[in-house]
Amino acid sequence: MTRLIEETEALSIPALPDVEPMSVITEGKWSAGHDLLVAWNRLMEDTHLMWEWHFEFSNIVTLVNVQYIEAVRKLFPGITDKSILQTLIGFEPMLFRATKALLGLAKLAIDLRLEESLLKAKAYEDFVTNVSQSHTGKQWLAEWEKTKEPWFNISCARGWYHTDGSWKTDLNVPFQHVQGYIHMLKNKDYADKPLAEALKERDRITAEYRDLIKDDKDRGVFDALLEEARKVSHYPEDHDFYVENWFHTIVYKKFREFGNIMVDHGIIRETDDIFLMNRFEVPEVL
Repeated sequence: MTRLIEETEALSIPALPDVEPMSVITEGKWSAGHDLLVAWNRLMEDTHLMWEWHFEFSNIVTLVNVQYIEAVRKLFPGITDKSILQTLIGFEPMLFRATKALLGLAKLAIDLRLEESLLKAKAYEDFVTNVSQSHTGKQWLAEWEKTKEPWFNISCARGWYHTDGSWKTDLNVPFQHVQGYIHMLKNKDYADKPLAEALKERDRITAEYRDLIKDDKDRGVFDALLEEARKVSHYPEDHDFYVENWFHTIVYKKFREFGNIMVDHGIIRETDDIFLMNRFEVPEVL
């Protein structure tokens, strides 16, 4: 999925020249118009493939989880959803890692004694103006830039609509999150539970339930289904980051590149007018 996202972002969308170069005729080359159609088709192919993988992550994994949950409920009548979930925890979802990256920026700001400037800033650009000439400011901004890939490919909503925007298109959103984390850290309102501690608790709860199983065959079924469920438990969570957030951020950016070409040639008035067309109308216009 990462490779497909990178290939989609690297997709070249050529501008249309007013006049094609003579080499199209004299050297048997093809026009930029052909390249433009190829680029659109490739964008649609990438989108289709990403969503095929989306359902491979989501639907097939759901089957594994359903099998495990049904078996557990038969073995332990009255078990709560929370207890079932506690037997499966022990991974760090990609969306949490994005949050953790912002938390790291908040901690760095405090370490570099930049928190006062950061909290006073009404917008990200104001902060950049205030600190960009200092050594510590440059150090923090370099870490901010490093954090952008891939963690700023997060939708400002759910990632379904081009109007949602993303952290990349509105840097004030992640910046405000960093400000919030600084407040939480300074007020000691943030507690980060170590993964090792969570795993220890998971294994304790699981072992207590397993000890309740008296039949060897049932215990074997439980062990097999638990192993499978744990193996795939992060996919339903992580596909949301890869598809609706990261990939959609890139796709909407690419759609707008086609929209810019249409604006340049007077086909539409504004770039986002391309979203008034469906996927089959765009190539007709091109």
